[in-house]
Amino acid sequence: MEQADIEPVRDRMPTIVFWSAAVLCTFCCLGARSLWGSEDRWAEIVREMRLTGDYFQPCIASVTRIM
Repeated sequence: MEQADIEPVRDRMPTIVFWSAAVLCTFCCLGARSLWGSEDRWAEIVREMRLTGDYFQPCIASVTRIM
């Protein structure tokens, strides 16, 4: 390899290291803990909103209105 081929990789090394660390920090322990607090409730509300397509009236089990 010539010196000209190696220099662009050296220039991009900080960017490669940054994004590698960001991906590792984001996905390292994903799913290690269960939902806590009221997160399960809000996850169910979001699931219902996506199923029905009604994003303005959040509900649980298509019966209880939250707002």
